[in-house]
Amino acid sequence: MCPTPYSDLATDGLTTQYDPETQLFLVGYAEELTPEVTVKMYDWFDALVEEVGCDAIRGAIFDFRNVKEIHQMNTRTARSESKKIHQKVDLSRLPVALWVETFFQEQMLRVSMRLTEKSERIEIVKSHQEALQFIENWHQRKPADV
Repeated sequence: MCPTPYSDLATDGLTTQYDPETQLFLVGYAEELTPEVTVKMYDWFDALVEEVGCDAIRGAIFDFRNVKEIHQMNTRTARSESKKIHQKVDLSRLPVALWVETFFQEQMLRVSMRLTEKSERIEIVKSHQEALQFIENWHQRKPADV
């Protein structure tokens, strides 16, 4: 069963929060990013979209600052779960900021992004403020019908 979207999800390896005022959701990962954690995140996001609709979500911030290891099967799982969501929901209007702290985290994400989708709606950032600015700038650049 999927968690209730407005409830903060705090489980092994994952925290999620949706703020209806800012229309942003934040995902925080623990030290090890596993396929199981990735599936939990996509289940939560699916429930969120079901509850509030895609138009009520302005952007996403994924916080990787605590991640020290990404399981080798995680990229495959992320790709598979992403495809499932894309079949149900048009994510072309959802900018995503990937918040990192270290060079290692940035490189892990860059490799993962090369293996999955490349998109101008996804950006690696170094601070929460930079994430918010990226989301704001992205919306200013995009026409309302995209």
